[in-house]
Amino acid sequence: MNKKIITLLFAAFAFAGLSAENEKSESFPKPAETIDIWPTGQVPENVCTKAEDFNGTYFRFVSKPRMEFFPAKNGKGRGLVIVCPGGGYSFLSYSNEGAPIVKMLNDAGVNAAILLYRVPGNLNGALLDAARAVRLARSKAEAWNIDPNKIAIMGFSAGAHLSARISTRFSEVNYEAIDDADKLSARPDGTILIYPAYCDKPFYRERFLLNKRSDIPTKDYNHDYELSDDLTARRDAPPAFIVQTQDDRMCKNSSIAYYLALKGAGVPATLFMCDKGGHGYGLRNKTDLVSIWPEICVKWLKDKGFINDK
Repeated sequence: MNKKIITLLFAAFAFAGLSAENEKSESFPKPAETIDIWPTGQVPENVCTKAEDFNGTYFRFVSKPRMEFFPAKNGKGRGLVIVCPGGGYSFLSYSNEGAPIVKMLNDAGVNAAILLYRVPGNLNGALLDAARAVRLARSKAEAWNIDPNKIAIMGFSAGAHLSARISTRFSEVNYEAIDDADKLSARPDGTILIYPAYCDKPFYRERFLLNKRSDIPTKDYNHDYELSDDLTARRDAPPAFIVQTQDDRMCKNSSIAYYLALKGAGVPATLFMCDKGGHGYGLRNKTDLVSIWPEICVKWLKDKGFINDK
């Protein structure tokens, strides 16, 4: 990836709607287990050479991708939701779209994991990390007491774009097999996208193919909801739950494009579209209608069999 694109990706700090002052948390839930996505020395493709940094809000320069596992506390967990924080592929918004999300899921009886995928600017590496994470979760089914056929992936902003990519390109991800986990499917059984970025063709092309950041927020592509170039509308894509607000001007068409692509392919999809709420709110929005998205999401997970109510 060239320097222009990486520069643009670092400009995503403002786009992701993050603030260190309002996002830091005094305490994070502790994972029951942390597993490396790749064995030492066997990470495919390139990795960042800078030392990893965590400032209490977000991770930067992740070169050692890993997955943190958080089991549900009430014993009702059946499946697993792998959470991919956002950050414009520049950083990972752990204290906004990672730790609070797994706590919310755990409290609702959902097993959860956080995927710390490679950043900055490593879209191919991140996709490989996501594929391997799904396979590793399946291989851990007995140890983690989860159903290997109920592995969902959930993402926010750029993390949602990553979740959409593995949900539509799971059969295209290629790397040299490492162990028996790589014999398992990389297809998630459910996809949860919260204010996803880059899923529509105009936004994706301007940011990643044309190497420019122009007047995207002022444009209106209501006539054109084509799917981005790196996603595929396929009939075997997993069912999806999508959350979006109309005043998120840069990403609203991203959500609509993905929803319409699944609709056209005959894949079950739920789009929860609200009038306001902006972007990057995670669980912080307490006043707008979109604030009830976690409750609806949990009901969706129950409906799809990821939570055992018995």
